[in-house]
Amino acid sequence: GRTRAVAFDRRFNGSSNKVIIAGSVSGGIFRSADGGLSWTRVNPENDIHNLTSLAQDPNNPDTWYAGGGEPIANSANGVGALYMGYGIWKSVDNGQSWSKLTLQVIDVDGVSVLGAGTLENFDNVFDFVHKIFVDPSNSNVYVCGHRRLIRSTDGGISWHVVFTTNTPTTSEM
Repeated sequence: GRTRAVAFDRRFNGSSNKVIIAGSVSGGIFRSADGGLSWTRVNPENDIHNLTSLAQDPNNPDTWYAGGGEPIANSANGVGALYMGYGIWKSVDNGQSWSKLTLQVIDVDGVSVLGAGTLENFDNVFDFVHKIFVDPSNSNVYVCGHRRLIRSTDGGISWHVVFTTNTPTTSEM
């Protein structure tokens, strides 16, 4: 599949550190430890194999986050050939292995829980992850999902909607 996300380890120096992480729309998460000469598929076998966004924690550089979902299409001319993601993955060993984080998100009201959703149904904010960003000042993780901005202040253990459509929440700012 087509590569939608690629990132050099922020410690990449071309000699002792040559780690690159890449993600494919339909092939999974790949890691190179030799500057791109060879690649190993590292995403969990029994999980969704699409990746569209990557982020490395600048304060804990062995920690990476990845999200999937391809709303545009998976073919050069195939309208509607989309791939839905199914969550956020986290690596704490510089991309060598990955685990899925919780799919449950607390909505803007601070009470309602957006459920885990169902695989291959458009029913979860993590079905399409457009961008992941890790705040360098505090390692909070921000995910731009479908029509929502979600934040985790605990490394992905819990998630809270901080913005949806045109209505920011004052309690989350």
